[in-house]
Amino acid sequence: MYVSNIGASGGEQKPLTTLATMIAVTIYGAAFISALTPLFFKKWLKRNWWFTIIILITFIPVIGLIKDMLTADPYSYSEKTKEINGDTFLIKTEYYDDNEFKKIRSISYWKNNKKDSTWTTYSENGNIINQETYRNDTLIKK
Repeated sequence: MYVSNIGASGGEQKPLTTLATMIAVTIYGAAFISALTPLFFKKWLKRNWWFTIIILITFIPVIGLIKDMLTADPYSYSEKTKEINGDTFLIKTEYYDDNEFKKIRSISYWKNNKKDSTWTTYSENGNIINQETYRNDTLIKK
């Protein structure tokens, strides 16, 4: 971890980031080795069947972590809800994550949990990439 701090400015957290990465690599590595164990020790595993249960218990949390990583939304977002005349409106704004400031990626509107109004998607430099207009969950105009 000391080596990871060489050349870093005073405010960076490289040693802490390195430690967190080492923990993740250790967990994934242990799960990978556990998954390969039955291939190399078939006879031993037949006698010690309980070890297979330990392998599965080790592997279950890693499967959850991998699932979370694959299904996580890569963009941060904010949501605002408003009640108007008995209708619930939700405005969801997604952002490109930038260390200095957040750039808007998209703005979407929902009325009573159905797509509504004009949805706009922006590039990282602010140009409009796509606009779609919805009314009552139906695409009207692309």
